[in-house]
Amino acid sequence: MAWALRESNGDQTLAAAAVAAAMAAAAAGADSSAAADAGRREIARLRAQRVAPAPPYTAPAWTAQPRPATAPPPQRPVVPVALPRPPEATVALVLGILSPLTCGVVLGPIAIWYGRRAQQQIRANPAALGGEGLATAGIWLGAIGIVVFVIELVVALSSGTR
Repeated sequence: MAWALRESNGDQTLAAAAVAAAMAAAAAGADSSAAADAGRREIARLRAQRVAPAPPYTAPAWTAQPRPATAPPPQRPVVPVALPRPPEATVALVLGILSPLTCGVVLGPIAIWYGRRAQQQIRANPAALGGEGLATAGIWLGAIGIVVFVIELVVALSSGTR
C-alpha cells in the first residue's frame, strides 16, 4: 500500500484503485513487479480520465434573493432615572403651597428665596441634580401668596374706612 500512496501522490482513492488492480494481477498469477506495474497503469488510467474539478456552484444572478432583514435583538426598555433634588426645591414648594393659605407676606418671600437658590444649584450642575420644576412651582406659589396677601390687605383697608 505504501508504494501506491507514493505513486498516487497521497490520493487515497487512486491508491486504493492501484492496490485493487495489483491484487487482481497477483491473483491472476503475475509476479510482484508485474502486479505493481498493473497498479501503476491503473493510476495513470484514472488520472487520464479525471477532468478538472468543477467550480463550486453559484446561483445565477436572477435567482439571488436578498436575505431577509433580521430584527435587532430585543432591548430592555429605558427607564428614566430620577436625579436627586436639592432639599431647597422641596422647601420652596412646601412654603409656596402654604403661603396663600397663611400669611403670604412671610412665607411667600421665603419660598421665592429657597426656589431661586435651588434653581441656581440645579443649573450649576444639571447632570447631577433634578427638581427644577419643584423649585419653579415654589417660586410661583410664593409670588401668588404675596399677591393674595396684598389683595386681602387692600380689601381689609378699603372696607374698614367706610
